[in-house]
Amino acid sequence: MLMVLFGGIFSFSGDGFDLYVQNNDIMENGLATPLSESLIRTLNSTQAFDVKMIPPNQDMESLIHDKNAARILMVPKGFQSDTEMGSSIVLLRYDQSQASSSSLVGIVKSVLDGLNADIAGIEPIVSLQEENMVSNSLRFIDFFMPGVVGISIMTTGVFGAITTNTKYRTNGVLRKLATTPLGKLEWLSGMVFYQLILSILGAMLVITVGTILFGIAIRPTILTLLILLSGGLAFPGFGMIVARLVKNEESADAAGNAVTFPMMFLSGTFFPLDAMPEIVQIVARFMPLTYVNEGLRNSMLLGKPEAAFGNAIIVLLFAFVAIVVGSLITSWRDED
Repeated sequence: MLMVLFGGIFSFSGDGFDLYVQNNDIMENGLATPLSESLIRTLNSTQAFDVKMIPPNQDMESLIHDKNAARILMVPKGFQSDTEMGSSIVLLRYDQSQASSSSLVGIVKSVLDGLNADIAGIEPIVSLQEENMVSNSLRFIDFFMPGVVGISIMTTGVFGAITTNTKYRTNGVLRKLATTPLGKLEWLSGMVFYQLILSILGAMLVITVGTILFGIAIRPTILTLLILLSGGLAFPGFGMIVARLVKNEESADAAGNAVTFPMMFLSGTFFPLDAMPEIVQIVARFMPLTYVNEGLRNSMLLGKPEAAFGNAIIVLLFAFVAIVVGSLITSWRDED
């Protein structure tokens, strides 16, 4: 339901206009030439872009990879002198597959037309050179889909473990287990793996909806499966720990919400973590959902296997700790 609701709202909206600008036309004193500075100031004045200046020596490929840049305007060295000589070029690199591409080119050309009119009247002097590039920039719906998968895994695991464990306690099932050869770790592992299967099924449903309805191009890899399995182990483990503190079925939902709601809104599910306050980013690093979300985006959408593997290892550590702690604190004999 979240996938359909938010997808319908945001999947057809614009991609945003972050425009990275690299000004290489620098004078000997280290300042930009007046003409290049005027061009950038005019771009800013249109209020159509969020202009992000980058240093002249910044490597473009690393910018595209690390910052997911999809629009880069490059003012070449000698731009002002070439313009004074009668001909100059500004390079615009952009991802032509994005919906904002035509608007981007139209606005930049309008700015250059205005600059040409100020310099030489009708005759165009400054021209635009366009170059296509493949970027990792995501639409909102692309960014959101892995977060919904993470929510699905988290809620299924946490609520499933808390509800089942509380129900069995109320019905006296847990007390009876003390009379069987079944060990606590075996019981906990069985419960976790049961919730894991349900979590994976829910995740597959969300991915299918995102792919069919909203055309999200995913790159499923073995790392994607590893992260799904890791999250499917971690969250039921946390649910079993919380369930130890819940005494009746009426309080089970409240306990589940107390665990899942902070993670849902603080773990980069709906918005990028780097857009949040620093204190929120610090808190998010202690939440397993953060690493599930980032790992899924890295493996399914951004093609960053090293980062995805690192996220998977962290989630596995969360799962190991949760299962071990849950096993240690589980006690059948004093259940009432």
